[in-house]
Amino acid sequence: MAASSFAVDHWRGLTSWRRLEGSDSLARNKIIKHIQKQYNILLFKNMLYIIRYSLLALPLAALGLPFYLYVPTWLVEQRGFGFGEVAWLFLLARFIDVCTDLPVGVWVDRVARRDRVMQLGLLVLLLAAALLFSAYTPFVAAAAIALLFFGWTLLAVPWLAAPTTRAPLEQLSWNAGREALLLVGTILGLLLPALFGFAWWLLLLMLLLMAVSVWLQPSVNAASSRNSVKQDLVVLWQDKAGLRLWWLWLLNSTANAVPGVVLLVFCRDVLGAEQWLPALLIAYFLSAIAAVLIYKRFAPQLGLLRLWRTAVLVSILAFAPVALLGQGDVLWFLLCCVVTGFCAGIDSVAPVTLQTRWVSLRLQAGAENVGASFGFWGMAQKLALGLAVVVAFALFGALGPSPTVAQGAAILPSSLVTAVYVWVPVALKSIVALLMFSPLMVRPLMALSSSSVSTDENTKVLPHG
Repeated sequence: MAASSFAVDHWRGLTSWRRLEGSDSLARNKIIKHIQKQYNILLFKNMLYIIRYSLLALPLAALGLPFYLYVPTWLVEQRGFGFGEVAWLFLLARFIDVCTDLPVGVWVDRVARRDRVMQLGLLVLLLAAALLFSAYTPFVAAAAIALLFFGWTLLAVPWLAAPTTRAPLEQLSWNAGREALLLVGTILGLLLPALFGFAWWLLLLMLLLMAVSVWLQPSVNAASSRNSVKQDLVVLWQDKAGLRLWWLWLLNSTANAVPGVVLLVFCRDVLGAEQWLPALLIAYFLSAIAAVLIYKRFAPQLGLLRLWRTAVLVSILAFAPVALLGQGDVLWFLLCCVVTGFCAGIDSVAPVTLQTRWVSLRLQAGAENVGASFGFWGMAQKLALGLAVVVAFALFGALGPSPTVAQGAAILPSSLVTAVYVWVPVALKSIVALLMFSPLMVRPLMALSSSSVSTDENTKVLPHG
């Protein structure tokens, strides 16, 4: 039984003792103090579980935006690779990465000890890091990056699947803790290399923190499955409600990824404020962290779906006016970063909470493909980043002038950059908003949202936590 279930039992005992009449006052107060003490201990233990689970987010976040921001430039400047070579080797590594998600998920389902899969992922990451620092040819660099992505998948799939064994409100706490630390890790991953460079001790620190995080992960007992990749894919594809949620997640993730891909170009060519980029990113992510904490507090009362819909609509309204900005409008853009960052925080934790609940319901119905399900969802997120790059640079290539270089930067019309940076994600987000209110999506979304905040006695968790 989860620690929170014990806490609920203790709290019920406490309230029942307070209602007793005619009992010995001293003995009753002594028992009440004992129950309060046990309750506080269990609250603390539950918080430790959340911290142990979420801590892995700090080092894993470095393989997200910071990795894409720093490593390609490092390969060009320190290893002498051409821009075209770097683009192709990242494309190849990402293609291999997407193809491994579902097989890794199926393998996770077959292994009772999921911590062993995470330990293997850690070893793969250690090998990949050593290989990347010794990469002086594109082939070795591509192999190192592919191994890094593969190690990340081995760590992420069982890690994301862990909350499915918890009660619904605990899932909310675990997912919120994970997403908050992912945002903190992203900020640290952006700041530390900017302050200290691409130093070997930073990589060593990240790997050490990753090893400690894997060792601290709470143990999860999971039934093993014998399904093949094809069988699991067929089962997932036949789940119409889950498949519609998958497409919604893909479209929403693509809308979120496009501005990230074009941000540097927008700051440089439209705002003329490339030097402000670190401050803008920090403001964005700090606002997102605040949103995750607020979301965790109010989601049970307001509902996951209502908050998610509101975040999507507000992000559209706040981001569309960015199309009116021009040279020097940095403060207005900073305000936009704060508002859209807050929406992005909710937009990051709400879908993954619903995904966790969807997998939990499948698990309760007898499904055994928990890992495969999260591998399937992981494919959507990785495809979204690839689609964002393809859409943005395809539009730049098709509608922009022939590439010229001035002072080391390719010149693009500011109107084209603004159209891709603003109107493409606004259009995609608008489609997401329409789908969230459409009859096809409302029913599964409402079912998952209400299940996620269920207050049934069998699923109650810690008050205020």
